[in-house]
Amino acid sequence: MDEPIIRLYPQPGGEQSLKGTYLAHNLRQHASEDQAFVYTNFVVSLDGRIALPRGETQGMNVPRSIANNRDWRLFQELAAQADLIIISSDYIHNWAQGKAPEILQVDEPQFADLGDWRRACGLSPQADVAIISKNLRF
Repeated sequence: MDEPIIRLYPQPGGEQSLKGTYLAHNLRQHASEDQAFVYTNFVVSLDGRIALPRGETQGMNVPRSIANNRDWRLFQELAAQADLIIISSDYIHNWAQGKAPEILQVDEPQFADLGDWRRACGLSPQADVAIISKNLRF
């Protein structure tokens, strides 16, 4: 997954590799020892949706129109920079049922460079995970 993308901002824009786009932001430079640095990532459809009802069962799914390999690569680059990833108990249920991918995939061959990046930065192999739940039913 090293197809080019067209950067629109900041100007001047231009073509660049998708791979490394978010790593180049180096979000960790904004973190400090005494204060939490929090960032979020949302991909939305043109009508502003981040998820749609699953249908036959409870829960939500990312719309197929915005679930693609390019955005997943960029998400992995953001996640690779994190000390902690916050997920919901719904995600845990979906993951256990094989309906959701593992959140940080630095051990997968296509994301091996992200594991190398974490090691080069002196980070643990995986970010910690915090699960948000209203009922603690995992």
